Amino acid sequence: LGTGSFLDVVTAKPHASMEGLVPLIGWKIGTKTTFLAEGSVHDTGVIVCWAKSVGLCDNIEDTSQTVSALPSSNGVYFVPGFHGLQAPVLDSTASAGFIGLRLDTTRDEMLRAVVESIAFSMMRVVEGFMSETGSKLEVIVVDGGVARNDFIVQMIADLTGVDLIRPPSVEVSAWGVAGLAGLGAGVWGDREQLAKLREEEGDTFTRRKEWGGMEEYGRWVEACQRFTRWNTT
Repeated sequence: LGTGSFLDVVTAKPHASMEGLVPLIGWKIGTKTTFLAEGSVHDTGVIVCWAKSVGLCDNIEDTSQTVSALPSSNGVYFVPGFHGLQAPVLDSTASAGFIGLRLDTTRDEMLRAVVESIAFSMMRVVEGFMSETGSKLEVIVVDGGVARNDFIVQMIADLTGVDLIRPPSVEVSAWGVAGLAGLGAGVWGDREQLAKLREEEGDTFTRRKEWGGMEEYGRWVEACQRFTRWNTT
């Protein structure tokens, strides 16, 4: 959850997808190659920058308390299609925008709709992966600057029903690159030695029993369809 939002799942072999998941080589240690299936949402960073530029927020990481204080977005939905919509919609001509605005819509409700769209987008990717593979994710580890927002991470846990773990440091991508480089250079003998450096679990987010927002997610999916096939000229 940073410049973009990505779901990377380790697979036994390259995964050929019909839902827009991309087969990747994650890493290779010695003779062992690890494959990934990746789903992506490109515009997370763009959404954050845009929201700041139009005055909806100063820092997306600090909006959790503001949007949590609202019971809902009051029927407002935001479609994050600045560069089209990725998997599973896969429409490069889709547009971005709000739908459901009313005369009494507030700035904070618009902000909540923007923040919710980040969580909704990740739900679509997770949903697509589980539907296509028949696999159920047991846990998701989140990283990136946007993962500092408790509201977004909790909402992803609520939507997916999967426990999310946020490490003490959300800069996990950089840490992973450094770890792989160290393994290759012989700084650590194996992955077990490297794993000992990350013994802290961090924060765990679990679906709330009282949560019932799947209807809102369904409405957002419908909103996304309204914004497809727009930038065709």
